[in-house]
Amino acid sequence: MYSADAQSLFDTCATEYGADIGLVWKIRDSFIKYVARTADGRCSLSGGAKIEKSAGFFYPLKNEPISAPTGNTVELDFHGDVRFSAHRGMMFVRIGLPKLIVTGTRGQLWILADPADDTEFTLLAECDLELARDELQSLVGLAGRDVRLTEAGAEIFGLIYKPGDLLDDFSVSLRLTKT
Repeated sequence: MYSADAQSLFDTCATEYGADIGLVWKIRDSFIKYVARTADGRCSLSGGAKIEKSAGFFYPLKNEPISAPTGNTVELDFHGDVRFSAHRGMMFVRIGLPKLIVTGTRGQLWILADPADDTEFTLLAECDLELARDELQSLVGLAGRDVRLTEAGAEIFGLIYKPGDLLDDFSVSLRLTKT
């Protein structure tokens, strides 16, 4: 755990990952800045989560390489746990083991939010997805756009943000295998 400030959240422990396979997401810039300017604001990373220099948090893909989906839905599971706290523990937000459920051009972002429960996933947000492919290297990129909090997602942030409020866009890099 380290003390948060806006620069250190994304630069101090930053590593360049290049084309690593996983999710890169800043979550919500205003939230990161809020935690950073709080006197006792903290951010901790575990389980494989890292900081992607200036772009956000990096969650490595669990099931890599994945097989191309045969139906219309695919689930992408990620390693990593990012936790924020402030106000002597009165504010606590966990973004743990994200999963992205992809159905066509829509996505649902599920997370572990409860610090005492590693089994109950919560639907944090829903979004539009844009796809980019590099057939030569079997790489696929997904961009999450118009990422909006669900009702349960707003509760994770203590209802400071409302259902439908925007979170930051995210990106996912994948390597596909032929089945």
